[in-house]
Amino acid sequence: MHVIIQLPSSPVTHSVHRRWLGTPIYWACQLVGWGGVLVAVIGPILLHEPRDAKEQIFLHLALVDRLVFISVGLLGAHLLRVVILWILRRPRTLGGFSLRVAPWLLAIPLLETTWLQISARVNALAVPELPSEARLEWTLAGFIEDFSFLFTLAVIWTGFYLAARFYRHQQQTQLDQTRLLAVAREAQLRALKAQINPHFLFNSLNSLRALMPP
Repeated sequence: MHVIIQLPSSPVTHSVHRRWLGTPIYWACQLVGWGGVLVAVIGPILLHEPRDAKEQIFLHLALVDRLVFISVGLLGAHLLRVVILWILRRPRTLGGFSLRVAPWLLAIPLLETTWLQISARVNALAVPELPSEARLEWTLAGFIEDFSFLFTLAVIWTGFYLAARFYRHQQQTQLDQTRLLAVAREAQLRALKAQINPHFLFNSLNSLRALMPP
């Protein structure tokens, strides 16, 4: 049994402007979600009291890295939304959707991790007074750790986004059904009113009178 994902995102329901720029509700959810991640990653830095000037410089550098991380994560999530809307421009099976979105779930975190690694090195080189033991060095383990974290965030974000899309789609479907039912009932009411119209009743009585034998 194949599960069909029917979340229409064709040009009829999602224009190019809406697909790339999003909606106010979408950006509000994005800012709330990534704002929570921002608080989680910079909270320990802001609460830490530096012991000397060198440690203060290191904390400032770490704060910049975290802000870059949030910015890159936000842009990556937005790009992922555009990809999902493109994939769902027609109904897909769950397997078909997974096969199409999986490469992007790998590629976007990979690009984000590469950019974060480059940004961290540039920031460290821009601060010559930073002690050598505090400078960030590239390691495969660190790269894999960053990639794994961003990949996990991308998967979680995709799940939340699809759930939100499904919920809104269900609400819109129910609203459309309610409107159609209201239109049908209004048509029935008009038909009943027409049947009890005095002119209609008078013509019916005349017809019956004509059919009665003298």
